Amino acid sequence: MRILSTLDSNPRQTIYFTTDDKQRIKLSFYFLPTQSGWFVDIDAEGFKLNGTRIFAYPNILDKYHNIINWGINVSTLDGLDPYQVTDFSSGYCQISILDEDEVNKVKDFLDGKTQ
Repeated sequence: MRILSTLDSNPRQTIYFTTDDKQRIKLSFYFLPTQSGWFVDIDAEGFKLNGTRIFAYPNILDKYHNIINWGINVSTLDGLDPYQVTDFSSGYCQISILDEDEVNKVKDFLDGKTQ
């Protein structure tokens, strides 16, 4: 699990990273005050997703597990969704990139196969 520790209170941020299998991924995070929430655009090789809301969940990309072999974990201090522009800088919300093994473990957990 790779924690995205560089996220701060800037309402527009872009992060690039490379997966274990050398896939380059661009994540563009943005805060919309009218929606009271954070959103992300994802641009990866063969996979593009725009306007996905950031919400507290073990893998917000779980429904794409047959397309991509990585995921995004969003955790907050109280289990509620991030809703303030300062949620990353204050430590309230943490975003992590999951590798293929972690995606499979989360999938098994969500499917009730493990506890």
